[in-house]
Amino acid sequence: MHGLVNRSFELFLRDCYGDRIWERVARQSKVDPRGFFLLQSSSDSITKTLIAEASGILRKPGGELVEDLGGWLTRREPIRRLLRFSGRDFSEFVESVGEFPSRATMIIQSLKTPRIAVTMLTKQRYEVSIESDAEVWPMLLAGILRGMADDYGALAVITVLNRKLRVDVAMTEFSAMRPFELVPHTETGVAS
Repeated sequence: MHGLVNRSFELFLRDCYGDRIWERVARQSKVDPRGFFLLQSSSDSITKTLIAEASGILRKPGGELVEDLGGWLTRREPIRRLLRFSGRDFSEFVESVGEFPSRATMIIQSLKTPRIAVTMLTKQRYEVSIESDAEVWPMLLAGILRGMADDYGALAVITVLNRKLRVDVAMTEFSAMRPFELVPHTETGVAS
């Protein structure tokens, strides 16, 4: 797994549960508690171990932790901004999810992402297939989809079925959409 995934999990644990929890997870996983480098590669077993140790310490299923990581990522403003360029509304966003792997490797060439295919079953129901043996990707993507549904103000049900996700968009305007501008403004009205 790429260091970016492990570093994201580390920062998620630090942010949501505190440095002490991260240090405990790191010690039990036999990794450096100082953390991961973004561009460092490591084996998938390290990622699995981190998730399993955090799951045991926090008494929370590993899949839920990874899904929470996906939601947490959508609240990081630089990531949120990149994701919001994927559509004007949540349905457009879901339809563009298949483009994520190629976009990600344009930015980080060493990142190995799974192939993702999106099939529109009806105007409000989608099936997202993920071609990967790594169990982390479906749950991570489910968390990202849930986080972005909230961001767009949509009401959606995301169901994980092994390597597939089913996305049912019940309402596209369920609540207020989080404000989003193409160019962020400072107090003086000039982009920084």
